[in-house]
Amino acid sequence: MSLRRQLRGLLQVITPAGVHYVSPSFAERIYLIWLFRNFRMLPSTVLSKAERRRIQTMVTKYRRTSAPQCDEILGSVELVGELRKPVRATVAPLQELAAKSRGA
Repeated sequence: MSLRRQLRGLLQVITPAGVHYVSPSFAERIYLIWLFRNFRMLPSTVLSKAERRRIQTMVTKYRRTSAPQCDEILGSVELVGELRKPVRATVAPLQELAAKSRGA
């Protein structure tokens, strides 16, 4: 890993509004290097609640920068809006289908 990436590395955040680049503090860069040690891109759904909260804090706390060189990106995280209400499957159509197949 290059020293440049450790000192000036950026977090790429992919949202429905577009791609943003965040410049975290040095300590947060070390955390991000560890977080993205195996994968360059992570969806927010695979992150723990604490990791998501920490990423959200970085996004709101630090200034956004312009598109960097590829070697400066520590990793990418997809922050896709989660559903407010969980989608519940209905059983009634399946029961009706089963009743029709038994009657036919």
